[in-house]
Amino acid sequence: MRREASNSPRPLIGIALIIALASLPTGCSPGQKAKTEEEAAINVAVEHPVIRPMEEVIEVHGNLSPRALAVVVSEVSGEIVELLAQEGDEVKAGQVLARIDDEEYRLSLRQSEASYRVAKSDFESTNVLFKEGMKSRLEWETKKRGYDDASSNLQMQRIRFNNCEIKSPIDGIVTERKVELHQLAGSMEQMFTIHDVTSFKLDITVTEKEVARLKEGQEVRIRVDAVSQDDKEFPLVGRVSRIQPQVDPKTGTVQVEISLPNPGGGVRSGMFARLRIVTNIHENAMVIPRQAITEDEGSFVWVVEGNGVRMAQVKTGLVDEEGVEILAGLTPGDQVVVEGQGALSPKSKINVVNPPGPATALSGGASAPAVPGAPEASPETGATAGADGNSAR
Repeated sequence: MRREASNSPRPLIGIALIIALASLPTGCSPGQKAKTEEEAAINVAVEHPVIRPMEEVIEVHGNLSPRALAVVVSEVSGEIVELLAQEGDEVKAGQVLARIDDEEYRLSLRQSEASYRVAKSDFESTNVLFKEGMKSRLEWETKKRGYDDASSNLQMQRIRFNNCEIKSPIDGIVTERKVELHQLAGSMEQMFTIHDVTSFKLDITVTEKEVARLKEGQEVRIRVDAVSQDDKEFPLVGRVSRIQPQVDPKTGTVQVEISLPNPGGGVRSGMFARLRIVTNIHENAMVIPRQAITEDEGSFVWVVEGNGVRMAQVKTGLVDEEGVEILAGLTPGDQVVVEGQGALSPKSKINVVNPPGPATALSGGASAPAVPGAPEASPETGATAGADGNSAR
């Protein structure tokens, strides 16, 4: 049986309902709108500039070397029959380090002494007779020359004999021994190296601009990690001992020598040292954290204004590990954005998530003096009151 098409009005009702729903208003409540605007604010951390001393510093490093050293050589040749010093031994000037077999030199000395006695006796008797007119000047000159030759030979043989004892010319530490017992040492052979450990030097290189801030006698703070184990970062004190008078035209640098006394004897040659030379101090520098600075064809910071920010160009001065000196562009009462500035633009709204104050890392935890008229932090939210008296959010 065939079903006839229905004349029901249901499709027309559905269409009318869709049209009615589409015509309803789409607005939100005032509370929802405020919430959306608040979510659009950017969270930032801010700080006031800190007034504190700031140092202009040259920092360099290098390896220490002795101010004086001696390379001990054998003046005579022969077998080494005694070795009296080892590497690491502390020795005094004149101390015997080794002995070379002296038998041959002893025999030569005795022969020279005998020849000298004969030559001296001959000359003395000839001299008496010459004065009495019984000897000619030629005979006198011959005996005088023989006496002088014997005297010079005796002096030379005594030196050679004495040189069989190898002695240290300075106080110091034996840093190298180059010979062994019973070795045949040649004349002028290097046997020992002695370092004077009472003071050290360090040769550094500075730029021509830096050298203008240095002078001989200037204090240098030094840290030798191998021996500096106290709380002081640079516990040792040295001096600028010499500044080369000329600048290297190829590198634009100057060689400077630093002296370091070693009264305790703990420092050794070759140790690594770090140097810190303070060349100027700004006692009342206005300082902000380094991360607050944005570099873009100049130095800029973001400064809080009400619940927004403005970009301020600043002139910077000294820089250290913790902060940058501001010479112009800020006042101590300004609130500077130190975190979150990467997302900011001149139209940004902000939400300060920390009470503004001095950078405690910069001021050693000391609180900064209150700035008249500066905004105060809200005790409940930690937000800062802006210029209009409302919390900057």
